[in-house]
Amino acid sequence: MKTLKDIRGMVRDALKGAENEAPYVDPALVSIGITTFGTRFERYFVPLLAKIKEYAPDNEVIVAINGEHHEPFSEEYRRRILEFTAIHPRVFPIVFPQFRGLSKLWNSIVIHASHDHVLMLNDDIMIHGTGFLEDICSAIRKNHCRTFLINRSWSHFLVNRQELDDLGYFDERLLGIGEEDGDMTWRYIQRYGKPIPSVRMKSFVNYAEETANSYKPINIQTHSGTKYSLFNRRFMFSEKYAPDSGGIQGMFDEPVVLKDPGKEQYPNERFYRQREDEL
Repeated sequence: MKTLKDIRGMVRDALKGAENEAPYVDPALVSIGITTFGTRFERYFVPLLAKIKEYAPDNEVIVAINGEHHEPFSEEYRRRILEFTAIHPRVFPIVFPQFRGLSKLWNSIVIHASHDHVLMLNDDIMIHGTGFLEDICSAIRKNHCRTFLINRSWSHFLVNRQELDDLGYFDERLLGIGEEDGDMTWRYIQRYGKPIPSVRMKSFVNYAEETANSYKPINIQTHSGTKYSLFNRRFMFSEKYAPDSGGIQGMFDEPVVLKDPGKEQYPNERFYRQREDEL
């Protein structure tokens, strides 16, 4: 049985924890982003969007629809996905007629979103639980409105747009798929001195292992028998970073230092949000 002293201690700790949390975050002010492409339409994208709209009908959803590399965009796929997104309220598609890298898709979703908190989802995710957005908002408060991963995976994460303005957007020189997570992890540690936190949530089911072996990009060189682009890997470790025992390891196999940070991307996005009310 707990003593009065124990109970007072628990109350004190709870109040202290509440003081350390950010203010209440309205679930309606969380944008949701989905990246998708043709071969994922029926099996993954359709049930995911349907479930999101069942649980969060009024939330804004930005869908980045990718094409294939050096291939005509399928007219049938274009028609079907635009028809499907159109029957759901507050779903806004961005169509890329030609294949663009995942960094470009993620950045485009963040830029087009109406809110500073963006829940980013790959299309091979499923959500179970009507309260998933309340769980997200609770994690936002506890994490002081900063970016976090879900279940230690970049297949689903919450990005804070103001933090991205400070840290820098996803590197669009990564023209294919892969290395975006390692690059952002390295830069996050370098900028803030700690890894991106991860929050455990039971509402999300990740099918990334299933899709990793069932999809190969069209007309794009991959490596190690995966879907991941050979170009991204070569660029990352031949041009952007160099091995250095005094560097930061992060998600990489060895410590590295930054050789070529590239130019600042989207410098006017912060200016827009600071001055939009003057229009």
